[in-house]
Amino acid sequence: MHPRPATPADLAAVVAIERACFGDEAYTHLQLRQWLDLSGPLFVVATVDDVPVGHAIGAVDHAGDGWVLALAVHPDARRHRLGHALTTAVLDALDARGVDVTRLTVTPDNAPARALYGALGFVTEAEVDAYYGPGAARLVLRRTRPR
Repeated sequence: MHPRPATPADLAAVVAIERACFGDEAYTHLQLRQWLDLSGPLFVVATVDDVPVGHAIGAVDHAGDGWVLALAVHPDARRHRLGHALTTAVLDALDARGVDVTRLTVTPDNAPARALYGALGFVTEAEVDAYYGPGAARLVLRRTRPR
């Protein structure tokens, strides 16, 4: 289950993963298609029998900083370190592009994700109230590329 770049053929499965993980807050097919077009090899999937069971999306912002925009592993495929593998694949691709700083956001109460990101070198940079609207605070985590 080594991550590989996503393709348009993966999108239906990725949408299903999003819905299983995030319900009404899931990215739509259109949003995911646009991220695929914009992110290219920074949009990765992990597969079982060539069917995606998890994905991660990275991007580079206008200032040249990297972002991990999404990470999701289908509930039936968890506990196999896929989240770690997917995030590492995005970070490696960002590092290869010379990106020095990478950020991501996570809900303050998501202890498993915070532990994963901490193990990958992310530290809390800020807590932003209403990041996604009223009552939707997020932690902004930051990682500096290892030298």
